[in-house]
Amino acid sequence: MLGLIFSRRWWLTNLLVLFGIGLTIRLGIWQVDRYLGNRAFANHLTAMQSAVPLTLETGLQPAGLAGMEYRAVQATGTFDFTHQIAVKNQIWAQAWGNDTGYILITPLLFPDGSAVLVDRGWIPLKDNTPAT
Repeated sequence: MLGLIFSRRWWLTNLLVLFGIGLTIRLGIWQVDRYLGNRAFANHLTAMQSAVPLTLETGLQPAGLAGMEYRAVQATGTFDFTHQIAVKNQIWAQAWGNDTGYILITPLLFPDGSAVLVDRGWIPLKDNTPAT
């Protein structure tokens, strides 16, 4: 029986089967690596969201951005409404459909003159009036 499997007639089939086995083993390793990466990201996200909020007092912050991503932030300053930006043609996907509107971005000025941009939310296209 083994002589039949290793005969010249079946050499291409045997090579394809061995290639398939190697491919599935490699894909399994890839899936485990993806799982571990997603797990590490989820742990990082949970740690950052449960951390004490950062307090911004100036626009300049330390270079450790990885320790600041996904964290809550508290800032005190005044909004500069004269330099406010409305980003047009933004889509907000809802369960009942997609709405078109604007994303409102306003600079928050600190006492030292530096500023950060704050996303103040989404405005529906129908509410595009100066009063709103």
